[in-house]
Amino acid sequence: MILVLGAMNKYPFILFLFLFTATKGSILYAQTKETLYRREPILDTQIEKAKKVRPKSAKNQIIDFGEKTLSEEVAFGVGKFVLKAEGILILNALILEIDEVIQQLKKQYPTTPLQLKINIIGYADGIGNPTDNYQLSAQRADIVYNYLTERLVQIGNIDISIEVISKGEKELPDKEITDYKENDPRRRICKLSSQISLAQIIE
Repeated sequence: MILVLGAMNKYPFILFLFLFTATKGSILYAQTKETLYRREPILDTQIEKAKKVRPKSAKNQIIDFGEKTLSEEVAFGVGKFVLKAEGILILNALILEIDEVIQQLKKQYPTTPLQLKINIIGYADGIGNPTDNYQLSAQRADIVYNYLTERLVQIGNIDISIEVISKGEKELPDKEITDYKENDPRRRICKLSSQISLAQIIE
């Protein structure tokens, strides 16, 4: 201690340098400590800000297009499964509606998987052989399926699931109708129901 004091009296510049270095070191330490202490709250703030600007995720949203019926008048002739021009117009309107919704959803949720589900149910009247009528209702549903598939795949970036069901003459299209006849155009139809679902995204 005596030697240190003697050196300081003899060399005042050393004393000044010693004190300056010690003080500067304390300031640097204090600044470093403050920075380390404040780092965690800063990151938390940035994370909260990022959450606010991140687009909202889609959780199990479903857009239902309702049920559409392709009646004999607009779709098929007696014993036929070839689409009429009127039936094609109905399908084109549905395709356009689906496409517009999909494009809007892609803009709103660009990273969210989209799935399109369509159910097509074919029916037939009671004229003729039940086996033939079952096949006829299947052919009607298949022709609608083919028409929709060829055009919907052009939309791209969407999972398409189409279920085709043949009811033949055994099951009536509407259980609430009690006056169906054997030869009834209300039985020579196809029913379509479609919806778009957005897969759930975890926050």
